[in-house]
Amino acid sequence: MKETSFIQQNKDKWKRFEDLNRQKSKDPDEISRLFVEITEDLSYARTFYPKRSVRVYLNFLAQNVFSSLYKIKSRPFSKLLHFWTESLPLELYRSRRNLLISFILFSVAALIGVISSYTDINFSRVILGDGYVEMTNDFIEKGDPMAVYKQQASTPMFLRIFFNNLQVSLFCFILGILYSVGSAFFIFYNGVMVGAFQSYFYFKGMSISSTMAKTLLWTSFLTIWIHGAIEISAIVIAGGAGITLGNGLLFPGTYTRLQSLQLTAKRGLKIMMGLIPFIFIAAVFESWVTRHTEMDVYAKLFIIIGSFLIMISYFVLYPIYVARRNGNKIDLNEEAPFQPTKKIERYKIRQANEIFSDAFLLHRHVSAYFRRIIWLLIIPLNMLLLAGLMLLVPEEFKKEYFSYLAITQSYPAGAYTALAFFGSLFVLSLNVVTVSHAIYYHFSDKTIPVWKSWRKYSLRNTWKVALPVAILLLYFRYASEAVLFLGIGLAPVVFFMFFPLANEKGNYFTRISSTISLGFKSWSNSFLVMLVISLLVFCFTLIFSGFAMVGHIITETIQWHFVNSDINFYLVQNIIIGTIMIVFLHLMLPVYTLAFALAYYSQKEKEEAVGLFERLDRFGKKSKSYETEFELDED
Repeated sequence: MKETSFIQQNKDKWKRFEDLNRQKSKDPDEISRLFVEITEDLSYARTFYPKRSVRVYLNFLAQNVFSSLYKIKSRPFSKLLHFWTESLPLELYRSRRNLLISFILFSVAALIGVISSYTDINFSRVILGDGYVEMTNDFIEKGDPMAVYKQQASTPMFLRIFFNNLQVSLFCFILGILYSVGSAFFIFYNGVMVGAFQSYFYFKGMSISSTMAKTLLWTSFLTIWIHGAIEISAIVIAGGAGITLGNGLLFPGTYTRLQSLQLTAKRGLKIMMGLIPFIFIAAVFESWVTRHTEMDVYAKLFIIIGSFLIMISYFVLYPIYVARRNGNKIDLNEEAPFQPTKKIERYKIRQANEIFSDAFLLHRHVSAYFRRIIWLLIIPLNMLLLAGLMLLVPEEFKKEYFSYLAITQSYPAGAYTALAFFGSLFVLSLNVVTVSHAIYYHFSDKTIPVWKSWRKYSLRNTWKVALPVAILLLYFRYASEAVLFLGIGLAPVVFFMFFPLANEKGNYFTRISSTISLGFKSWSNSFLVMLVISLLVFCFTLIFSGFAMVGHIITETIQWHFVNSDINFYLVQNIIIGTIMIVFLHLMLPVYTLAFALAYYSQKEKEEAVGLFERLDRFGKKSKSYETEFELDED
């Protein structure tokens, strides 16, 4: 039988099988019957059409059903239980030396903090700051030295403390990428702070009387370590995870440094995931329990000792027990991560998880087209804008401020003038257009140089994406909390407009209307994509905020050496923080542009089947590289 006749005779059956396979509720009798018939057709095709596309198609159908029938059912609870009872303890055991190094560093640093405070009581002012020390002195004089924990309502205090401690732990971990030295330094710095803070109460009391010294030390100990037992332990463990991360660069073994870093990052992240519940519990204690300074001494001791016992039992003793029971699993025989070469299809129907993963794959493919422009042109332009604002409203930049929202360009409220808005609008639109051009250039057959192509493209399209960028700028800058919450539902549609407004042809206003329509049709997919990327960006925000903390530390260090100088150190600090936030913004925005470009192509494929028609045009054509496209019988 000729192939064309074979296809004609069976295509309705195959189509029915495809339709059934897509349905959630299936007729088991019918689908099993069709499956048997299709496997018979596949056997026939393998015999008579071994190198024809019909064989590939039938193999695809049979393989999909086989995979869906025989795949292992997921057991989320079992996986979660396995993580806490075996996977994480084994990882802690493998990292035991790094955790011990972190603990020793912290202990030595805390001892240095105590000795330094004994040598010079003003050392605490250098570490903790004059403002905090003066506030503590006021509380001591009023007879309530731990009143600092009663200043804020419990719920907002919990949110602030939880995210702050999570940020500190993540920062301690991520600094390990600096060949482990970064994490070691951060652990040492925190150890000195804890030692100086705890000993300050004793030496402050000694300036009054020995009895007062003992009273203040005991009171502060019983208060601070209610939450500190878990909180400080978590930071020390995060430091050990950071050293594990950095060891991938220091000791790559038979891997490349990048491959080794990927493996140690995975190991370190597993430890960090295990710390999150404990950081949460510490924040609960600090917000709702620590404030009750009048609590019975034995109750406080019970919480402190119990907390230390839990941390030691789970993070020290239990890993040893699990390792002894699973000796064959201690040594890791991990293979280096393999990155297969995958071609990104432009017009393809994608679910949210596919859009997210393909966005990062597309980033690898096209970043060469836009990263130099962002680093050499767009970020410097943004820095010039920041400098211009400093010249126009210098007094605003001499005030202490900090903005966690990078979208506001890290400008103080008073400096957010028309220049700030339109300047930000221009550089952000240029960022979006530059990334859109990279996508356009990647999927086109352009042979002209990238720079020349980008210049024409950006001149023609930058103004076109200004509308959605302006909406986002105004939304994040001026919206009230209620409007911010409600606007989250519309944000995916605004992000969805980035790429098509720059690339689609036709009347601009018609294009806006059609793009908004497509955006709402793709809302569920787009919302999930935005949510996942925003969570990722939030994690990076915590890390970059940590770098901004470094800016604060650098400023203080400079200030110690220029005590009598007329330099405004808030200005220095704001320049550092502003620069960090600008870089962060221009590195994160391309991820949104890439992801929503793929969401646009996915919705376009649903509506118009552009990719399907392209594949049909190629169907039957001979390929020298693949066996999935062949010539059809001419007769």
